[in-house]
Amino acid sequence: MTPKRACVCTYVASLDSAVSDSELRNFAAYLSALSLAGCEVVVVDPEGGPRGEERQRVLRWVSRYVTGERDLIQAAIELTSSEKIIVASQDSRYTAADVAALCDLLDGDDVVEPEEFVDPLPWWGGIDAGSMLLQRGLDSGRDGRTFAFRRSAWHRLFALKGASVRTAGDVFVRREPSTLAAWLRRRFTPAATPAAVTTGAAFLACVLPLVMAIAALGGYELAGGYAGLMAAASVLVAARGRAGAGRFFPPRACLFAPLSMLERSLAVYWALFARLRAAEPHEPGTEPETAARGRMRV
Repeated sequence: MTPKRACVCTYVASLDSAVSDSELRNFAAYLSALSLAGCEVVVVDPEGGPRGEERQRVLRWVSRYVTGERDLIQAAIELTSSEKIIVASQDSRYTAADVAALCDLLDGDDVVEPEEFVDPLPWWGGIDAGSMLLQRGLDSGRDGRTFAFRRSAWHRLFALKGASVRTAGDVFVRREPSTLAAWLRRRFTPAATPAAVTTGAAFLACVLPLVMAIAALGGYELAGGYAGLMAAASVLVAARGRAGAGRFFPPRACLFAPLSMLERSLAVYWALFARLRAAEPHEPGTEPETAARGRMRV
């Protein structure tokens, strides 16, 4: 009889309530591979109900399936006993080597944040890739959908005392592009609010007003020149960010940087509008790991 493989870590992921049948089957196959790699898998589905019962029939064989408006981190802590926990979204695609690398790094750090890349690359995935390259080029904080942490350090993370956070620059986790409908929904829901309205987003918020002000004061030609200069500068910054990551980002990903700047600028205004309407901090169960990452900055 083959001995049962020891649990390496717990992998907890959120499930998009609007996931299609084909996406669900793809996700189940991925989770099955993680289970074989030694991960205890937990899936949090915010919807439940009759539709949730259908999803449960597919996912119960490859994961511990729970429903309701749960925070991913709290679900992992309450439902498992693993010391090492990976938090991810439905789009994250870890390999066994990625899991092993993060578990090794957690031996020395409380939180590990891997790099991400998008593959394949439709135009909306290209905008996400352009945003990743801009963040790398500016050496700014990552706004990813996955990270790992040690269970024993979680209380220190909330207390902001003595916790160590490491960006794993040599571990790249693939992000599978969502459908266009799901991508648009994420941009135009209050879920984007905490990620969009930050100090770092202030620059992006100024881009469109500056273009309009220059057009009003100096004419459309001057405004077009300014916009072209900004676009060229963003491509150069993205090219800088691609250094050391060329294996994961094709050269054309840099060309999406101007569209990424425009998209994020619009997202800032949408998020501000959502806050003025007293929107919730995040859509429960959709991608709470983003909000959690903000709390963990130490």
